[in-house]
Amino acid sequence: MNKPDLLVRIEKTPAELFNLPDKIVTKQSAKGKDYEAHVIEKMKVVISGEMTEITSQDGKVFYAYEVYDPKSKFNFKVKAPNKIDSEFGVSVGLVGLVGGIAGNFVWFKADKIVEIKTA
Repeated sequence: MNKPDLLVRIEKTPAELFNLPDKIVTKQSAKGKDYEAHVIEKMKVVISGEMTEITSQDGKVFYAYEVYDPKSKFNFKVKAPNKIDSEFGVSVGLVGLVGGIAGNFVWFKADKIVEIKTA
Protein backbone atom coordinates (compact mmCIF):
# COMPACT_ATOMS: atom_id res chain seq x y z
CA MET A 1 0.00 0.00 0.00
CA ASN A 2 1.33 3.46 -0.91
CA LYS A 3 1.79 6.01 1.84
CA PRO A 4 0.34 9.51 1.46
CA ASP A 5 2.89 12.01 0.09
CA LEU A 6 3.25 13.89 3.40
CA LEU A 7 4.20 10.74 5.30
CA VAL A 8 6.75 9.81 2.69
CA ARG A 9 8.24 13.30 2.76
CA ILE A 10 8.60 13.56 6.55
CA GLU A 11 10.61 10.35 6.72
CA LYS A 12 13.44 12.30 5.04
CA THR A 13 16.00 14.50 6.74
CA PRO A 14 15.36 18.27 6.47
CA ALA A 15 18.18 18.45 3.88
CA GLU A 16 16.46 15.81 1.72
CA LEU A 17 13.07 17.45 2.19
CA PHE A 18 14.28 20.93 1.20
CA ASN A 19 17.03 19.80 -1.20
CA LEU A 20 19.70 21.76 0.68
CA PRO A 21 23.12 20.75 2.02
CA ASP A 22 23.44 19.85 5.68
CA LYS A 23 26.06 18.76 8.15
CA ILE A 24 25.87 16.40 11.11
CA VAL A 25 26.31 18.30 14.38
CA THR A 26 26.34 17.07 17.98
CA LYS A 27 23.68 18.97 19.93
CA GLN A 28 22.40 18.76 23.47
CA SER A 29 18.76 18.23 24.40
CA ALA A 30 16.96 20.27 27.06
CA LYS A 31 17.53 17.29 29.38
CA GLY A 32 21.31 17.45 28.79
CA LYS A 33 21.58 14.41 26.53
CA ASP A 34 23.89 14.61 23.49
CA TYR A 35 22.49 13.65 20.09
CA GLU A 36 23.50 13.99 16.46
CA ALA A 37 21.35 16.10 14.16
CA HIS A 38 21.31 16.93 10.46
CA VAL A 39 21.59 20.75 10.42
CA ILE A 40 20.87 23.08 7.52
CA GLU A 41 23.12 26.04 8.21
CA LYS A 42 21.02 28.68 6.38
CA MET A 43 17.67 28.59 4.62
CA LYS A 44 15.61 31.40 3.08
CA VAL A 45 11.83 31.17 3.58
CA VAL A 46 8.81 33.48 3.50
CA ILE A 47 6.54 34.35 6.44
CA SER A 48 3.18 32.73 5.64
CA GLY A 49 1.20 33.21 8.84
CA GLU A 50 1.23 34.39 12.41
CA MET A 51 3.97 34.18 15.00
CA THR A 52 2.96 32.66 18.34
CA GLU A 53 4.78 32.80 21.66
CA ILE A 54 5.40 29.48 23.42
CA THR A 55 6.57 28.96 26.99
CA SER A 56 8.20 25.57 27.62
CA GLN A 57 7.69 23.53 30.78
CA ASP A 58 10.97 24.87 32.17
CA GLY A 59 9.86 28.48 31.59
CA LYS A 60 11.90 29.24 28.43
CA VAL A 61 10.14 31.40 25.85
CA PHE A 62 10.24 30.46 22.17
CA TYR A 63 8.46 31.79 19.11
CA ALA A 64 6.76 29.65 16.46
CA TYR A 65 6.61 31.07 12.94
CA GLU A 66 4.51 29.85 10.04
CA VAL A 67 6.79 29.88 7.00
CA TYR A 68 6.76 28.76 3.39
CA ASP A 69 9.66 27.44 1.31
CA PRO A 70 8.97 28.45 -2.31
CA LYS A 71 11.50 25.93 -3.68
CA SER A 72 9.96 22.82 -2.10
CA LYS A 73 6.45 24.34 -1.87
CA PHE A 74 6.37 23.20 1.76
CA ASN A 75 4.52 25.24 4.40
CA PHE A 76 5.60 24.53 7.98
CA LYS A 77 5.99 25.89 11.51
CA VAL A 78 9.44 26.50 12.91
CA LYS A 79 10.36 27.32 16.49
CA ALA A 80 13.16 29.81 17.29
CA PRO A 81 14.37 31.46 20.50
CA ASN A 82 14.25 35.01 19.13
CA LYS A 83 11.35 37.24 18.17
CA ILE A 84 11.23 39.26 14.97
CA ASP A 85 8.40 41.45 13.74
CA SER A 86 7.86 40.47 10.13
CA GLU A 87 4.72 40.61 8.05
CA PHE A 88 3.13 38.08 5.71
CA GLY A 89 5.19 37.60 2.55
CA VAL A 90 8.47 38.93 3.99
CA SER A 91 11.62 36.87 3.36
CA VAL A 92 13.46 35.64 6.46
CA GLY A 93 16.43 33.41 7.07
CA LEU A 94 16.50 30.33 9.27
CA VAL A 95 19.91 29.64 10.84
CA GLY A 96 20.78 26.20 12.18
CA LEU A 97 17.58 24.44 11.08
CA VAL A 98 16.89 20.95 12.44
CA GLY A 99 13.75 18.83 12.34
CA GLY A 100 12.29 15.45 13.00
CA ILE A 101 9.29 13.36 13.90
CA ALA A 102 7.91 13.16 17.45
CA GLY A 103 4.90 10.92 17.84
CA ASN A 104 2.38 11.93 15.20
CA PHE A 105 3.79 15.33 14.31
CA VAL A 106 6.74 16.87 12.51
CA TRP A 107 8.82 19.54 14.23
CA PHE A 108 11.35 22.09 13.03
CA LYS A 109 13.57 24.30 15.18
CA ALA A 110 16.10 26.96 14.23
CA ASP A 111 18.94 28.41 16.29
CA LYS A 112 17.62 31.80 15.18
CA ILE A 113 15.45 33.53 12.62
CA VAL A 114 16.67 36.72 10.92
CA GLU A 115 15.06 39.34 8.74
CA ILE A 116 16.45 39.56 5.23
CA LYS A 117 16.86 43.20 4.32
CA THR A 118 16.23 44.15 0.72
CA ALA A 119 17.94 47.13 -0.87
